[in-house]
Amino acid sequence: PSSSLHCFDLSFPERRENQQYFYSRSTARLLIDAVLDFFHHDHERVEREFACVCAPSIAEILYREYSISVHLFDIDTRFSFLPLFTPFDLLSPPPPSSSPFSLIVFDPPYFGVPISTMRTSLSLLSSSNTRYLIGFLRRDEHLLLNEWPGLSLTNTQLEYDRVRESRWPNYGLYSNCDLHGIRRVKDKKKEHKKK
Repeated sequence: PSSSLHCFDLSFPERRENQQYFYSRSTARLLIDAVLDFFHHDHERVEREFACVCAPSIAEILYREYSISVHLFDIDTRFSFLPLFTPFDLLSPPPPSSSPFSLIVFDPPYFGVPISTMRTSLSLLSSSNTRYLIGFLRRDEHLLLNEWPGLSLTNTQLEYDRVRESRWPNYGLYSNCDLHGIRRVKDKKKEHKKK
């Protein structure tokens, strides 16, 4: 693999018509460190049990900088050079071709695809034991959490490489587990209701 990363090359445009935004280097590193730690740096397990859905920058960095090929499910065929790329449209996903993944990073489009459709599409790749890291708009988090009640907002500030820094607080990372460097934030309203 070469070290030239498309996702950070300004001459390689994001597909905004598909709501594609590439993570910043610091966000990508944080997510990759969490993924590697989750699998105890066992590259074979990462290749077998981890998937990126609508998150090509993570798959590309793992391939080019770590020589790890991971499953990438994405609509953008410009990433078909990645060995485990599978064309994937959330609105009409192909049938599953592998066993469920243990960990999925999902950076979906925020508009135009119903969250129930996203959930159905991901169910083709996951099981009840799958761990998720999902980027989403904080103002619409109730929609996400209604569909995935096991998710919680994390302490992670999502940053996108070509989005103004002043807009980063609009995005949240949601998960159903704590990972290295990524911790779920306790919802004090939910805790109060339990008492």
